[in-house]
Amino acid sequence: MLRQEVFDQFDDGEKYVILKGLYKLHSFIIWGLVLLASALMFYSAFTGHSQVISIIGIGILLLLIQVIFTTSLKPTK
Repeated sequence: MLRQEVFDQFDDGEKYVILKGLYKLHSFIIWGLVLLASALMFYSAFTGHSQVISIIGIGILLLLIQVIFTTSLKPTK
C-alpha cells in the first residue's frame, strides 16, 4: 500500500486539492470519451466507414473507468 503511505504524508487541505483535481480529471476523461464515441458514430453514419470496433472499445473503456472509480470509493476494512 505504497499509495496510501504517500497519501498519508499530506495534510487535509492538500488531500482535498489532490482529490478535487483527480475528480476533475476523471470527469474530463469521461466527457472526452463520450464525445469521441459520439463523433465516431456520426463519422460512421455519414461516411459509411465502420467504426464499430472503436465505439465498442470506447464503451468498454468507459465501463472500466467507472467501475474502477466506483470501487475506489468503497471503504476498505
